[in-house]
Order: sequence, then C-alpha cells, then structure tokens
Amino acid sequence: MSSRNAKYEYTTVNDLKHHITIKKAEKVAEKGGMQVLIRDIEEELAAHCQVTRDTILMIKRGVNQPSLAVAMKIAEYFNTPVESVFKLKDSEVVDE
Repeated sequence: MSSRNAKYEYTTVNDLKHHITIKKAEKVAEKGGMQVLIRDIEEELAAHCQVTRDTILMIKRGVNQPSLAVAMKIAEYFNTPVESVFKLKDSEVVDE
C-alpha cells in the first residue's frame, strides 16, 4: 500500500484555536486593553510560519495537517512544545 492510500490507526488533533485565543489575550494585555482580532493573530502566525492565513485556518479546523517544519514553527510562535499544540489520537480501526 502506498503512503498516499495508507490508513492509519490514529488521527491527529490540534489545540491551535486555544493557543490563538491565549495569544490574543496576551496581545490585548500588552496593548493596554486595545482591541486585537483573532484574524490579526492568524495573520501574524501565518507570516511567522511562511504560509498563508488560509493554511492556518485549514490546520486550525483539522482539514489539513501541517508539515513537521510548519508544526515546529507554530509551536515556536507560541513558545511551547509541539506536543502542546498537536497530539496523536487513537481511532477505531475499520475493517474493509
């Protein structure tokens, strides 16, 4: 079976939405209560990772999985280990 058609017994989940929300709160505190939009954080994160905001949105929704390099850049942006943003989750094996 090629890796393109591989079926894994696990999926990945991410906590990106949570980390973005925390970063937004930190930015609001830094700016003395001034408004900061989630979009601003997503755009800043995308620039840090050298990807588009759409890519960040697809990762956040779980539609796409980041490459290892992008996952590491995301963790670096939040100053946290990769494992605090991305996790493996066992899934049920489906017989074919």
